[in-house]
Amino acid sequence: MTLTKLLEDFPWPVRYLAKGKPLNWLWNIKVQVPPDKLWPQLADTSRFNQAMQMPQMKFEEKDGVLRGSSTNLGIVSEWLEVPWAWNFERSLTNSREYSRGFAHFLRVVYVLEAAEENRSTNLTIYFGWVPKLVGRLVLILFQYPLKKSYLKILKEIEAAHKKGSASPTHVFSPKVTLAAGADTRLVQIRNELLQKNPKDLVDRFIKYVTTADDLDLYRIRALALAADWGIPGSQMLKLCLYATRAGLLNISWDVICPHCRGVRQEMGTLGDVPKRGACDACEVEFENDTENSLEITFHLHPSVRTVPRVFFCSAEPARKAHITLQQHVAGGSEYRTRLSLKGGKYRLRVKGEKGAGQLLIAPDSPATELLWSAGNEIPRVEAQGNLNVSIKNPTTEIRSFTIEETVWDNNTLKPAALFNLQEFHDMFAAEALSPDLQLEIGEQTILFTDMVGSTRFYATIGDSQAFAAVKKHFEDVYGVVRECNGAVIKTIGDAVMASFANPPDALRAGIAMQKMFGQGREDSPIRLRISIHSGQCIAVNLNSGIDFFGSTVNVAAKIQALAGAHQIVFTEKFVENEEVRLALETDRLQPEALKYDLVGADRSLTVYRIQI
Repeated sequence: MTLTKLLEDFPWPVRYLAKGKPLNWLWNIKVQVPPDKLWPQLADTSRFNQAMQMPQMKFEEKDGVLRGSSTNLGIVSEWLEVPWAWNFERSLTNSREYSRGFAHFLRVVYVLEAAEENRSTNLTIYFGWVPKLVGRLVLILFQYPLKKSYLKILKEIEAAHKKGSASPTHVFSPKVTLAAGADTRLVQIRNELLQKNPKDLVDRFIKYVTTADDLDLYRIRALALAADWGIPGSQMLKLCLYATRAGLLNISWDVICPHCRGVRQEMGTLGDVPKRGACDACEVEFENDTENSLEITFHLHPSVRTVPRVFFCSAEPARKAHITLQQHVAGGSEYRTRLSLKGGKYRLRVKGEKGAGQLLIAPDSPATELLWSAGNEIPRVEAQGNLNVSIKNPTTEIRSFTIEETVWDNNTLKPAALFNLQEFHDMFAAEALSPDLQLEIGEQTILFTDMVGSTRFYATIGDSQAFAAVKKHFEDVYGVVRECNGAVIKTIGDAVMASFANPPDALRAGIAMQKMFGQGREDSPIRLRISIHSGQCIAVNLNSGIDFFGSTVNVAAKIQALAGAHQIVFTEKFVENEEVRLALETDRLQPEALKYDLVGADRSLTVYRIQI
């Protein structure tokens, strides 16, 4: 790409040029890595800059504006970080407006073009400086070592890609300093963790937190780390919980902006999470009551190692991976591009405007164009993945246009994942929502147990023996729930309410309980009836603890009236799960269809009953 072409596609704002003529650096580099593999390395500019051994940067966000600072050659630079613009796997631009340092303005542009049938990338890197008088010579001299550093890291990325290994920008680790006395403390922590966790996992995790980069350790995302290591997410999550109790980690309840998905607040306890949140950068306020409002992460305890929040760049594209297009269009102008989007739903937003549009990508859709104009109704269209986009801004001010995926990252640890883990309730019983916060937790499967003939049971053997039997029964039920990846939410008298993230786990638990308290058991006269239902739930604070509430819980409790000893009843919604149906067929269980009239709802439910 020529300099003339690049400046046509990415023109300088007129107000920047009023300070002087830019110094233009343009490098065209052939990289033997496909664009989709190279993009994540380039977009994570903080890690890339760290690999090039650039100086650390500090950022402070105030009133929706991000301000940065760094020290180069003993000279302090301070700037306003202009929001980035990017087109996923095609281009990204970054601008800085300096109040102190060598320059007035800086613009950086990356352009990626597929080559050799998508086996390599023609990468264009542009740096444009509007220098201050005293900084002009320094910036000219800076060009040569900077280009050399780029070429070095890009060669390492090529070599890593050829070997099929991780990119070197993700394994660059500076010297790590542990806290005083950390070695002794780690021995104690390891011994404690080994009591409940596999030795190889404990040793690998301790090595990770004592050697990994600060960029990785500031927010430890348990599910993402589990995916990287190829182990079950529940195993990693349990380890992190035990590590928190042992003093290796601190848990963090992070309030997430629903638009940029950035962390707006970090809370040390669930009870500190406020009812409402705000994101100045996105100019929105929001309720913290949806299942995506919170992400649970972990921080390394400072008694082992202090992990500051470090930056080598603001790395906005990497922090907002769900955003495929973010462009700032000047007043009275138009932006045109071509997008290659995978199938699914996308949201269209204009910063500062209410409402959102929808883009549905489907291969059989006739549309191949998206026409979008600020100030008008945001479009709702169905189109193909290869899409010509035309964005107009007829206003007199800059407008920011965003196209983003609506699907959330599967590696986001949501509250429901903790609430459905018995270890969380056992170790963090004091955690509770604030009284005014009701948190949506998505679809859950609720299981109720109840003792059959409890009144006669108490009268026959007396309260003392009955209490001992009921207590032993609770221990057995808790054990089954834990073994089947669920959690006991509460007990009500001699009944139990448990929750499960996966419906087949609830069926497995119900069958195991009925077999445990089957007719052949002689050491306990207790017999159970069980009911199961799946549906949307909310988490609330009840009696200073986490409780589940809603029609799903109500239905699960009500249909228990149709069950007797050794029986399980469940709703049609529950049996819609394919794995549940397969489990019933595998165990040769023939459900009996029944009707249950919902009092006050003027409707009936189809309910199924099995005998164990």
